[in-house]
Amino acid sequence: MSYIECTKTGLKFVTDILLRDILPLINANDVRLLNEDGDEIMCIEQGYLIGSLSDELLCNRVVAIWNEESVLNTINILIGGKNIDI
Repeated sequence: MSYIECTKTGLKFVTDILLRDILPLINANDVRLLNEDGDEIMCIEQGYLIGSLSDELLCNRVVAIWNEESVLNTINILIGGKNIDI
């Protein structure tokens, strides 16, 4: 896990962005989740409940976010790496 540790105060700042951090911000579009190889894991429709997704999935690192003009109202999110326990 990448983080910066402040030894004087004992605080840890996590610099990784997790899927659970990003999903609540995307509420007007569908989300297409892709693994590290670019293969589609799932497509989440607009209006989903974040509680319906597993903690294992939500703790994945977000590697990239983009949209394609040919796929309307859909945000692509590439996730990968190790899951992070916080």
